[in-house]
Amino acid sequence: MPSHFYFPFEKDFDHYSPKVLDGLSEYEKYQLSFHPERPKYLDYLTIFSSLEECLHSKEFGACLIQTHRALFKIDDENIPVMLIGQQSGPTSDYNTFQEIVTDPELIKSWNDGMPTPISYEKAIKAVKIANDEKRMIIIFVDTPGADPTEESEAGGIAWRIGGTIKALVEAEVPTISVIINRGCSGGAIALTGTDITLAMENSTYLVITPEACSSILYHDRHHANEAAEASQITSKEGLKHGIVDELVEEPNGPAHRFP
Repeated sequence: MPSHFYFPFEKDFDHYSPKVLDGLSEYEKYQLSFHPERPKYLDYLTIFSSLEECLHSKEFGACLIQTHRALFKIDDENIPVMLIGQQSGPTSDYNTFQEIVTDPELIKSWNDGMPTPISYEKAIKAVKIANDEKRMIIIFVDTPGADPTEESEAGGIAWRIGGTIKALVEAEVPTISVIINRGCSGGAIALTGTDITLAMENSTYLVITPEACSSILYHDRHHANEAAEASQITSKEGLKHGIVDELVEEPNGPAHRFP
């Protein structure tokens, strides 16, 4: 089995220079933002110390937003933080992932990375804990969108998304969100109502996927690149339009090759 995943366009070059990345189509940049080997929330936990998982649950959808108490060292000070992270899949290790896909039930439990009402309930509870314990909130955003099924609609997912936005807006502690990969639709907007919104250099932040946008504008899914261009979905465009406050550079190339 191959040890790495490659999109078709990645096979045309053997390095990721700024010139190569700038030459990608908007749709290819979008695909790169959810490359299966890009680091996910759990990969970033190595930045923090004194980690303690909180609000653990085995309910369906609970794994898609995970929460941890931690300490974040800035200069010589350890700052208490509450981490809220969208974990869009079980792993960023492609070899491990190839083993996991042989287990249909395990794959089903990850729901294609789409958070459910239970997911956002965890986020709301984590914000309350952070307020009570005076912990800065750091959020990692990575989702193709909230779960659109009838079950989630009946479970009040729209209300949970609204409740998450309200909780963050009313938070009594500093809040920061970081779009690490793809931040799509209400599933991402729910967690970006923060004091500061950062975005990884090769991430995307979008209201609707290019394929869905193409279906609306062109009545088919074959104009995804045109839709991506019209939607201006890259983090750099988000910065230009003021919906992202600052970019986090990926200086050596995309994070899936240079984590």
